[in-house]
Amino acid sequence: MTVSATDVLNWIVATGDPNERAKLARYGIPDDNAVGIPMRTMLLKAREIGRNTGLARALWASGGYEARTIAAMIADPGDLTAAEMDAWAADFDSWAICDTVAFRLFKHSHHAFARAADWTCDSRTMARRAGYATFWALALADRAGDTGRWQGVLDRIADAPAEPEPIVEKAIIMALGAVARISPALRAATHDLGTRLSADPARRRVAKAALRV
Repeated sequence: MTVSATDVLNWIVATGDPNERAKLARYGIPDDNAVGIPMRTMLLKAREIGRNTGLARALWASGGYEARTIAAMIADPGDLTAAEMDAWAADFDSWAICDTVAFRLFKHSHHAFARAADWTCDSRTMARRAGYATFWALALADRAGDTGRWQGVLDRIADAPAEPEPIVEKAIIMALGAVARISPALRAATHDLGTRLSADPARRRVAKAALRV
């Protein structure tokens, strides 16, 4: 049976729970475009729908939190262009949708590493978060251990200005932890990064995190 965007949007409205919606603000998730559906319920709905990039695009365009969450779960990463990934990253309005898209969709795209590198230099807070969240997701999934590639990410972090936004700094810290787990060599390189940054008061939280991994 063909599922339309209208079908899914009607399901979202019917399934929304004000009590679930009230929880979003506690976690820093805007609730003005949300109806309140638990993540597990959205996952089950996405599995029922299956891969459908056309539907995902329509749901994303609707702007709703739940619609965009489901879109990230059903889009085929092989269908996404680099420009489309940039456009979605520009729409991020919370860490929740940013990280959901990074982990469930972007990390599976062959454009992911290059797009993440560009986003980390973006002037927009959530785009920078998207860059580091995507690096975090990619590092957790890395089984090949390309030391040179990840050393480049560590150098990028070292050379970047101190990050003023805690929501981005948190993603940097999580990315560092994930990179360090890839191999003993990268763990040592992450410790070296921590030592290099420890003299800068503005980088102290990142430095401490790097030295702890």
